[in-house]
Amino acid sequence: MAVAEELSFVRAAKRVGISQPPLSRQIANLEAEIGTTLFNRNKHGVTITEAGTALHQELREILPRLEGAIKTTQRAAKGQVGTLALGFGGSAVYTFTPALLRHFRRNFPDVELSLRNVPVTSQLDALLDQRIDIGFIILPVDNDAIATRVLLRDKLTVALPSGHPLTRQKTISVNELSGSDFLVFPRSRNFGFYNKVIDLCTHAGFMPNIVQDISPLESQIGLVAAGVGVAIVPSVAQKFRLTEVEFRPLRERTAYVEFAMAWRKSNTSPAVRAFIEVVSKVKIQERQ
Repeated sequence: MAVAEELSFVRAAKRVGISQPPLSRQIANLEAEIGTTLFNRNKHGVTITEAGTALHQELREILPRLEGAIKTTQRAAKGQVGTLALGFGGSAVYTFTPALLRHFRRNFPDVELSLRNVPVTSQLDALLDQRIDIGFIILPVDNDAIATRVLLRDKLTVALPSGHPLTRQKTISVNELSGSDFLVFPRSRNFGFYNKVIDLCTHAGFMPNIVQDISPLESQIGLVAAGVGVAIVPSVAQKFRLTEVEFRPLRERTAYVEFAMAWRKSNTSPAVRAFIEVVSKVKIQERQ
């Protein structure tokens, strides 16, 4: 390109920052590789051949696209472009994920966020099946293939049907629920909230009388409103403002859950790394 535009090996060499002999050798090698003469050299100077003119015109279109491709590749390596599939569902939707997504979009506007509607009870399975890159789950996770980062500690509350005797109290101890019918999340190897409820009850000296296991959280709160039973739930459940349901915090110090971001340890996507780095800088308010 430089020789074609300068029509001088000396000026072209100065333009590209090398000496003239190596430039002449590179042009000769290019001509040998293509199989045709690109420049006529004589004592009067350099002229470009018809073949050289054709190549020069092609390169004027190709090189900008090549430079653009290189820049796109470099941005992809930094996680600045690409696609990121996130599990979006459950209580995380009402708490911290909107702020995280806004923050990430502000810093990485060219990464396409693909939001998959996956209940929190199924997000670990979706991660393992590679249907999503990032999930938002409730700890603990007992799987060596998954990495996690705690985002929010949320106190547990009791959802009670309006008019329930315990609604007369400002707070409730778990043992006061011993005679109640319970609504719980389904038991799952990859979702530990069921075990959390069972552990709280057994430490309080009783096994809960489970009348229904159901998810998502909205459905559970709906059954509480219908008077089917009570439910121990994260405090974010209070986002569902139903007049037939009242919430009371539990007194036990261990009555909390931790929401976490989760990803596969084997996922080396730069976009995933970028998301993790951005999220680590976002301060999330703990819910008491």
